[in-house]
Amino acid sequence: MSKISENQKLLLVQLMEENNKLIKGKFDSSFRKTDADNLWAELTDILMGAGGANKTIAQWRKTWSDLKVDTKKKAGVIGDNLRRTEGGPPPEEKRIVGLLGQVSVEGIESEVEVG
Repeated sequence: MSKISENQKLLLVQLMEENNKLIKGKFDSSFRKTDADNLWAELTDILMGAGGANKTIAQWRKTWSDLKVDTKKKAGVIGDNLRRTEGGPPPEEKRIVGLLGQVSVEGIESEVEVG
């Protein structure tokens, strides 16, 4: 599997912003699994036309999943960087965090007593 280009990465984030039902992954009468599959096929065609990595639909889904996981891992660092500097993380990481939502990235705080 080849590495995606920076252009493909930015395009993937943009496409997910425009198709947020894919992010949620929840199906109902207005958005079924077949709708998601068809949408991923369309997105794959767009991403393949952007130049860079050639991937199957399943590989693009995995790429998006990996981007989300990597961004979640960086969320603590991103927050620290934003508090310490005016710079911060790359814009696409900020956009992914925005798509996932703070609860998804940071988790839900709970009080746990140890001992």
